Amino acid sequence: MLLTIQKAAEQSGLSPGTLRSYERDGLLSPQRDSVGRRVFTLVDVAQARRIAAERLARRGHALLTRPGGTDGDPKA
Repeated sequence: MLLTIQKAAEQSGLSPGTLRSYERDGLLSPQRDSVGRRVFTLVDVAQARRIAAERLARRGHALLTRPGGTDGDPKA
């Protein structure tokens, strides 16, 4: 099954701009249709979800470990 960028965004919970950004950064490689539009597979959608989850986890970890984070000294 091939999805337009809009449908892939809906399925992944991400914006079309985020999907384009992941492609630009080399993290996703959607196919192109005969007129050059991006088309995404369900594997692409799952990969986009994983990328987003990994980025969120890293961002959350960074917030928790910096001074003043929940595991740091609240007075720091």
